[in-house]
Amino acid sequence: MANKVEQVTRYFAVGVVMIFALVMGYILYELSGTKRYFGRQLVEQSSQRIQSELDEFFKPIENIMLTVKKQQELNLLENFDVVSLNRFLIPIIDRYPQVSSIALADSRGYEFNVLPADSTGYYWLNREVYVDKWGMKEKWQQWNFKDSPNRVRLWEEPLQTDPRNRAWFQNALKEKSRQIYWAEPYAYMTGQLGLTASVAWNSSVDTLQHILAFDVTLDDLTKLSQTLSVTDNDKIFILTKTNKEIVGFPKEYKESDSSMISNIYLSKPQEIGNPALTKLLDHPNDTIVSFSSVGQNWWGITKTYSINSSQELLIAVLVPEQDYAYEINSTRNVMIFGFLLILLLSSILMLNHNKLIKLGVELNRKNDQINQQKDRLFAEVHHRVKNNLAVMAALLELEQMENENREVQQVLIQSHRRIKSMATIQEVMYKSDELNRVFVADFVPGILNLSKSDFTKFGTTINHSIDSVQINTNQALTYSLLLNECMNCISKSRMEEDKELSFTIKQTEGHLITEIGTDSKVDFFETSAGIGKQLITVLLSQLGAKIEKLREDEDITYIISFVLKDKKGIASNFNY
Repeated sequence: MANKVEQVTRYFAVGVVMIFALVMGYILYELSGTKRYFGRQLVEQSSQRIQSELDEFFKPIENIMLTVKKQQELNLLENFDVVSLNRFLIPIIDRYPQVSSIALADSRGYEFNVLPADSTGYYWLNREVYVDKWGMKEKWQQWNFKDSPNRVRLWEEPLQTDPRNRAWFQNALKEKSRQIYWAEPYAYMTGQLGLTASVAWNSSVDTLQHILAFDVTLDDLTKLSQTLSVTDNDKIFILTKTNKEIVGFPKEYKESDSSMISNIYLSKPQEIGNPALTKLLDHPNDTIVSFSSVGQNWWGITKTYSINSSQELLIAVLVPEQDYAYEINSTRNVMIFGFLLILLLSSILMLNHNKLIKLGVELNRKNDQINQQKDRLFAEVHHRVKNNLAVMAALLELEQMENENREVQQVLIQSHRRIKSMATIQEVMYKSDELNRVFVADFVPGILNLSKSDFTKFGTTINHSIDSVQINTNQALTYSLLLNECMNCISKSRMEEDKELSFTIKQTEGHLITEIGTDSKVDFFETSAGIGKQLITVLLSQLGAKIEKLREDEDITYIISFVLKDKKGIASNFNY
């Protein structure tokens, strides 16, 4: 009987060990998969982040260039003297630190440059060239703008190159539809290396061809690549797409002497002694790869970044596996040791039950971390959209301030409010704990406040009562635009002074009910016309909403009702 019990116990122990071995093998396999997954996630996250940062680096430059070009086409700067040109161009360099200098040129061989003389922000340099009139010489002026414009110094130097012979000048004239051209990296007159963006146009008052050029130094590209990091020892390079020459170095060069970095700009990877980067460039573009270099395992990817159709850069991301695999490898080694210990001491096999549970909890924690990273990525997308909308709103506001035509100002104000209403939703989504739902009360007051100034001057008060109602983010965007257009139409309807405008928002049987009441006899919807009324009609259709008008004495109330739905996808709110 004892032998039978011993045999059963032995079989049971062997069975438990075999089962445990299978479980251990599976967990080790999963840990290996987790290591691969983490490597891919980190590389993809880094590449997406630097592409977003490059968008924020280059897109504002192109936007402000097109704005200045438009002003030049309208001859707004035609009669500016040197001081006025400085007052116009210096704030652009101050506001956009990625712009190192600005040039205006034309087909007479004329070129006007403005660039900082030092880091104080008070001293600035002007360089003027006029080949057809002055020949091959350039005139320099140094200014002090601390209190009032004061020319500190004036001198002349020989001109090395006619501006009409420079690549940024010639190719800007060749660019189709007069779009922005980005030149290949080259040495500026200051000795720095960088890229030049240029755009051309024909004068409306003479036969001259004009060029606007913005300079971006490679030092500023390097500063950008050095700020992006997801692990301790990752490497992010920016290279030219055509020749694979380095124009942006990773953070390991942060403490290097600036002159040393200047000497290795536009070097090939093999010339700076970076075998990992050299090996990465041998792999196909846009593919996450794993490889070994100099006794170390790496994950990496190269991605093409298009500034525009004239210039492409190459992003190279390298992440050493040791930066994130330490805990995983430690866990694996502990498990192997535990398995060998259990194999020798099978009688205490069941004591490892808690360890398996702990490992399961650890895996769940790591999966939760991965999900949190994904949520942060989605939140980052909303943040980028909000920032881009804010830039668009700011540009419209600049146009509004510079334009003296009242009708054009009104159009710009309305466009500004539409963009701000969308930006309000993006802000709420960015701050919300749920990515697909927001509370109506979190964004409606902000939408109503966009038009508040239009009503205050007539003594009109705006009251609102908003229930705690959640709405799908896609519906929320359309609904915010609808409220904004209603406010625009009401503000144009010439309400009597000292009136009251009320908004009541509630949920009834799955419907969102919006009551817009006024004690004015003016019917804002019937009296409105133009694009505002058309937009209201289109937005009502997109929401599948019904609108009903109630009149009591001279009071008018509009009731807008639509079904609250969960819509998936960015463009789903256009497909109701």
